[in-house]
Amino acid sequence: MRQLITTAAFVAILVGLGGCAAAGPDEGAVPDPASPELIAEGRAAVVTCLQERGWDVTLEVDGWSSTGITDAQADAYGRDQDECTEESGLNDIPVAPLTPERLAEIYAHEVESAECLRAEGYEIPETPSEQSFSELYTTEKAWYAYRFVEEPSQEKWSALQVTCPQFGG
Repeated sequence: MRQLITTAAFVAILVGLGGCAAAGPDEGAVPDPASPELIAEGRAAVVTCLQERGWDVTLEVDGWSSTGITDAQADAYGRDQDECTEESGLNDIPVAPLTPERLAEIYAHEVESAECLRAEGYEIPETPSEQSFSELYTTEKAWYAYRFVEEPSQEKWSALQVTCPQFGG
């Protein structure tokens, strides 16, 4: 069973990632919210941790993929994934405030993503109004274009992430 962790799956986390208190070359510097570099560093740390625990995982454009996990191993993998995500610091990155301006930026990106995915041949429903999108954004009924993309092959998925990048990815 192949499991794929995508930006879409972490949309609530990745939408507005904020700073990190970890010391780096510029001691005390706080990265910009939703910094692709910060997200990439966190993903790479999770992949390294999972590999050190013996899992066959690969860093991808949009997260990581894992192969060869049987149903009997799924719970153990899930625990390791949760622990590695916690250890990476990804869970500790503060979320930037979800202001009306930020929601407008996210909405504009989702409109572009929907158009791009339609051009790639995917059936994406009509984009909701900005008001409806904003009202539902923090609920389980949130609308985002990639929600309607059934999992293609890994090669196609990786290509889609380049052609039609997800917000924050």
